[in-house]
Formats: sequence, structure tokens, C-alpha cells
Amino acid sequence: MLIKELHRIMVWGVLASLIVNMLSWPLNVMEGDAAYYAAASLEMIKQHEYFHFIDFDQTHPGLAPLSFWFSHFMMSLLGPGNIALHLPGLLLTLLMLVSVYRFALLYYSRETASLSVLVTATLQSTFILNRTGDPVTGLAAFYMFTVWQAALYYRNRKLQNLVLSIIGAILAMLSRGTYTGIGPGTFYQFTVTFWAFAPWIIWLILAIYDFLAHIRSGQGAQGSFIGVVLAVPFLLFLFNPAPSRYDLFALYPLAAILTAAYIVKTIYIKQPAWYPRIYYGQVFLLYAWLSVLFAAVWFPFPDGNYFGLIHFMAMLSALTYLVFFSNLKHKLLISCTIAVVGTNLVLNTYFYPNLLTFQAGARLGAIAKANGITEGQLYTLGDLPHYALHFYSGVRVKELHTVQELQKLRSVMVYMDQQMLQSVRSVRPDVRILGTNADFHGSDIDFRFLNPDTRAQAASTKMLIGL
Repeated sequence: MLIKELHRIMVWGVLASLIVNMLSWPLNVMEGDAAYYAAASLEMIKQHEYFHFIDFDQTHPGLAPLSFWFSHFMMSLLGPGNIALHLPGLLLTLLMLVSVYRFALLYYSRETASLSVLVTATLQSTFILNRTGDPVTGLAAFYMFTVWQAALYYRNRKLQNLVLSIIGAILAMLSRGTYTGIGPGTFYQFTVTFWAFAPWIIWLILAIYDFLAHIRSGQGAQGSFIGVVLAVPFLLFLFNPAPSRYDLFALYPLAAILTAAYIVKTIYIKQPAWYPRIYYGQVFLLYAWLSVLFAAVWFPFPDGNYFGLIHFMAMLSALTYLVFFSNLKHKLLISCTIAVVGTNLVLNTYFYPNLLTFQAGARLGAIAKANGITEGQLYTLGDLPHYALHFYSGVRVKELHTVQELQKLRSVMVYMDQQMLQSVRSVRPDVRILGTNADFHGSDIDFRFLNPDTRAQAASTKMLIGL
């Protein structure tokens, strides 16, 4: 009976999380590595390249080859656009969930396997990776696939499992690449887990403590094998001189299995005397989570925030009913699932769409495309990131470094900072303003930007002009 109930919760939870992830597909990618992958993949299609990766300015060596191939294939199939960029993430997520379920069945019960899939699908990191299109999605999926196949070989000694595990390891390495452009450091890798593993972080901490105690007791191959597949990549990430922002996310599916096993043991098998304290601690964290979400809905973008607020109030009402008035046997699992799915529903339909209105490259690139831009006609003035401009305009961007270079140009469009307008007009009085847009760098979001009264101090304004 328990397995049927948990399986039903898992199915509905996974479906809800996948649908919410798909709601992020219309969103533009932010300026940065995701925009670089998109622009470079577009150029590969235009130049009919498959194995030569475009490095526009020689600043991105070692990027993940598999991300280029996935984007290249999807754009060739569906055409350049946001859906082609996001669809590989969903397919890799499905592979990861299947691998989690199959691996968990080898060492744990069916109840734990079903709950492992639910935990993995509803991790905040899963929503983050699907929204950003980060290559770590492939790393997590193929590493989990490798572990599953290696465990099958460890148990059955079948050659096919050994071959598949080697293929999975190669694909995982191709998903990671050797890019050294992002190096947030070890401290970031640890602290990010506290929100990226939400809403299950309390259970993860307890599960790790229980798992280490299990290892120390020397209880068979289960502990030793899972310990190795967790510890080896963890140490590699920990001592990697050039870690990626989300490297540690690759271990979260395995951590989700440990977490699920501990939840099943604690809630449905033993239920120790101290369980109510953990339950109310989890409830407190869920309400703290919703408090932060309310602040994100109500304050940063006050215009038209009632749409986001309706979603928030519906989720708050459902959570309050479950916690305080419901007698459902699985209300803790359902409450966590509703909290994280509802949160990302609000983020993907309200918060991020508002946030992305401050991505000038993507929005002005679309304006350039609508104005009939052709190859060789689009420029930037000054040292400005322009990969999103490249992708959404559909043409390669050339760089200008001085205003005087504009004198000889005709029938072109130029992307520049608004502060340059007077200088441009001094040499080209015929300038036409095609569009303006406030702009910020996605990694620089702070309280100044989130506060509407001080946002102008944190954001700049970019322009697209015609000559």
C-alpha cells in the first residue's frame, strides 16, 4: 500500500515539476555563458560546422563540447530559439530521473526509489539548471547514468554494463569541459547547497550523518560502493583549481537517494521520538521560504504584481491547510512538493519575466532582427558583452572601439551605452534611435537592483541606433 501511495505522489510531483520547468522555455537566456553557447551554436549551424567550436574572442577555451552538439542538433531540428536551447535540459533531466530510480532499486526498496525520483525532480537545483541551460545538467545526468551502469557491472559482471558506464563517463566529461572562466571557490560550493537542495536540506544533513555512521559500522557493499561514487567526484570538485558555479549539483541525484532512504526510514519505519521536532523544523523552513518568495513577488516589481500574488496566496493556502488542518499520511512530502513547485511557478511566470526585461542584449537583438538586420551590419561600440545580442539578432556582431570609426559606416546598427549618445551625435548627427533598454549583468543582482527606488543606480541603459 505504501509503495502505491508514494509512487502516486512521485508521478504527480514529477509531472508538475516538468510542466513548471517547461514554462521557463519562452524566457530568454541571460548574457553570459548560456548566451555564449547559444551564439556559438548558431554560428556552427550557419558555417556547417560540427566539431569546430567557435571561440569568438579566445576567452572561452575548454567549453563543454556536448552542450554545443545538443544546441546545434536542436536548432537544426527546431530552428534557433529559446525552445531549442531549453529542450536538451528537459531530456537530460528525464535521463537523470530514470537513472536515479534504477540505481536506487539496486540498493534500496521500491519506496525509496520512488521517493528518490520525487526528491531529485523537486530540488531547487533541478529548476535552476533547466532554466539556465547550464552544462552541469549533462554532467549530473551522465554521471548518474555512469554510476547506475557501474553498479550493475559491480553486481552482475556483464560487459555491456561496463561499456555503457565508460560511455557515460566520457559523455559526463564532455558535458563538463575544462572551461576555467567561472571559479566561485570551495566556500561557494558548500553554501549554495543550502538553497539549491531546498526544500529537503534538513533531511540531507541528517541523512549524511546517518550514512557516515552506517559506513563506520562496515555494513556491506551498499555503504562502500555509494561512498566511493559520492566521495571521488566530491574530492575532484573540491580540489579543482577552476570549479564551475554549479559543479557540486552533479552529486545531488546521489544525495537525493540518501535523503529519500533516510526519510522512508524515519517517517514510515522507525518514526523516532524526536521526529515531531524535525517535522516542525521543516515546516518553519517552508514558511521562511515562502516569506522570501513573498518579498520577491511584492517588492522588486510592483507594477502588475497581483498576478504573482494570486499564485503565492494559493500556494500559501494549500500549504497551511496541509500542515495544520489535514490528516493526510504523506502531508510532509506533499507540502514540500507544493512549496517548491509553486515557488518556481511564480518565479517562471512572474519574477524571471520581469527580471529579463533588464537584459538589453536579448531585447535589442530582437529589435535589430525585426528591423531586417543582415550579416555585417551589426556593431557594438565599446567593450560590451554581446552574445545575447548576437543570438537574438541572428547575425554576428563586430566591435568598434572609438566613436570616430562610425564616420564611414552606412546602413548599419550599433549597440552602445546611452552615455555615448552625445559623442556619437557629434560625429554622426544623422543617428536614429531604434530602441533603448535598461541593462544589468545577471550575476550582479543585489538589493540596490531589487529595490525599485535605487534600481537606476545598479542598472545601465543600452541603446540600438541606426546609421
